[in-house]
Amino acid sequence: MISFTFRFLFSFVDLAYASVLGRDEVAAIAFYIPFNAVYIAVWVGLSAGFTASLSAAFGNRDESRIKSLKKGIMRIFFTLIPCLTVLGGSLYFLVPHLGLEPGLAEAFQIYGMTLLIGLPLTGFWSIYPDSVVKAHHDTRSTMFAGLLASVTNVLLNTLFVFAFGMGIFGIALATVLSRFASLGYASYRCRALEHARQTPDYDRGPGAGYSSPVRNILKLSVPASLTYALTAGEGAVINRVLISMPDSTLAIASYGVYYQLLMLSLMPAVASSVALLPYLGRFVPEGRHDHIRNDLGRTMGMVAIFALLFTFPTGWFFARPVAEFFLAQGDTAGFVLDDGNLQVLRFLPLAALAALPFLFMRPVFEALQQPRRGIQVSILRFVVFSLPLLVGGRYAAEAMGFAPLSGMICGLILASGAASLMTWSMANRILRNAAAKDAQAASRA
Repeated sequence: MISFTFRFLFSFVDLAYASVLGRDEVAAIAFYIPFNAVYIAVWVGLSAGFTASLSAAFGNRDESRIKSLKKGIMRIFFTLIPCLTVLGGSLYFLVPHLGLEPGLAEAFQIYGMTLLIGLPLTGFWSIYPDSVVKAHHDTRSTMFAGLLASVTNVLLNTLFVFAFGMGIFGIALATVLSRFASLGYASYRCRALEHARQTPDYDRGPGAGYSSPVRNILKLSVPASLTYALTAGEGAVINRVLISMPDSTLAIASYGVYYQLLMLSLMPAVASSVALLPYLGRFVPEGRHDHIRNDLGRTMGMVAIFALLFTFPTGWFFARPVAEFFLAQGDTAGFVLDDGNLQVLRFLPLAALAALPFLFMRPVFEALQQPRRGIQVSILRFVVFSLPLLVGGRYAAEAMGFAPLSGMICGLILASGAASLMTWSMANRILRNAAAKDAQAASRA
């Protein structure tokens, strides 16, 4: 939970510093959300694929396989990083065709290009040491690497924005350079753990029937990337809808503040969902299904309480100071917040509760060897439910005289709630069926 929350603070810190500069800068960071989701999808997918493959090779004590996997991930890097860097540069030609207001277009061009060119050069290299450390089950080191990078990001943001006056470029550059802090520490721990692993009797020789290391890594990467890729697609549609609204810069900035606060409240749930994989891997074979259901319920209650403790005061008691901090600083002197901006933040508690079951329970399907169910609920959430409801909510709100952004967020909340209900129901049904089969087997025995 600590590691996930501090890693998420990269973008949240950027938003806080951008609020000092103005609404265009806040909106630029908000508009970057789907682009960031693509980066996360690639990073998480490659990390999951490489970590899983490497863990299996460690378990088999297969040194030749370990070496081939390490060479395979490096081949992927040397192909992927130049391609992504070139695509980042192409943003310069794309921005004028996005229909953004002039101030926002300029700020997004600077911020987006700096990140899309810089993050592949600094961020993807950390996949290698980070995955090796995780394959050694040293999660404390990955947590410390995240903390180190976040602290470095804050320090560099302060230096670049306030001391050097570099504006939105300084914020993006701080995010890019801060990745070197986590890369350096993870590399140090990687070397130490790999040195300790080298013992005279470690290598048992090459295994049989292994596929190509590159193909193996990519095969495992695609399922792990799917949810984030669908999130990026949803974010692109949201941006398109926001651009069509009156005063689109303010609408984009308002949504960005709402989204970042919502995701910050959900980080404990996201982190807990990652822990489900090893947890279920241990207790399902032991047939402790009642224990599993009780623990899932308690954990769900715990992360829900945290989300409400954060979102309810933020969205109701402190909605105006929060909105003024992010939207009414910098070059927006004299800007007056209307009720529509504050109403967006008041949806935070309901949005958090609606999203929690889907985020927390969706990995259950992978843990129970039913990944197809996980893919199905993800597609239902981001394609079948989300797209028509967010567009319909926008126009329904306009027809009834409400703020369009509020209607769009209501549609997203309905989509999250429907997907969460379905995910929770399907996961519990699978666990109950597994418990019944174990009980029948025990009765026959």
